[in-house]
Amino acid sequence: MTVTKPPMTSSSSVAGSAGSSISALPSPNPFSPSRSTIHNWVVADIARRIPDMTSNRWVTSPRIRTFGVVDLVHLRTGEVWEVKRDTQSISRAQRQIGRYTAEGARLWLNTITEGEETFRNLHQRQLVLGGSEGTTIPTRVILQNHLLRIYTVTYWDFGGGIIQYDFTWGYNWDAVRAAAAVGCATALYIFTKGAYKPDWAIR
Repeated sequence: MTVTKPPMTSSSSVAGSAGSSISALPSPNPFSPSRSTIHNWVVADIARRIPDMTSNRWVTSPRIRTFGVVDLVHLRTGEVWEVKRDTQSISRAQRQIGRYTAEGARLWLNTITEGEETFRNLHQRQLVLGGSEGTTIPTRVILQNHLLRIYTVTYWDFGGGIIQYDFTWGYNWDAVRAAAAVGCATALYIFTKGAYKPDWAIR
């Protein structure tokens, strides 16, 4: 079943809200978040909320020359999902998930090296499309503070082992005001050659 994109919520309207569908995650990147960073916020949120779910695991398959890395896999059922922004190609995502669920595809649990030989410890369950064994991933909204902005990331289960997401952002005005205050105090400290001492300069 294909799920249509839910209505997006602006960052400003959610910034002061609290509810079961909203969570805040620490930002792993000190600079402007890249597409992969926002993608990883979604993956991390799902992995920590769904029992037996793990993320970013290697998969070996007859249709993959060496290995691939699947975004999400349910260790008990063998279901796998790929996470994509809703502007990315669905057909490309379907081909990717198809490689991970091809006959004989297996999850790498770990790799053991003894002498010059390497052994792969593989999960014995055949990997299958996410959702086909009954695991549900509900639509959720993540509030993510990142520098002077608040990102509102919405993700949903598109179906067929594909999770889609989109995001909006707004300024975190408390952070903006705090940064401005620190900047002004620092400027005064420099301009007065230390005669004016902001809190951080008082020992």
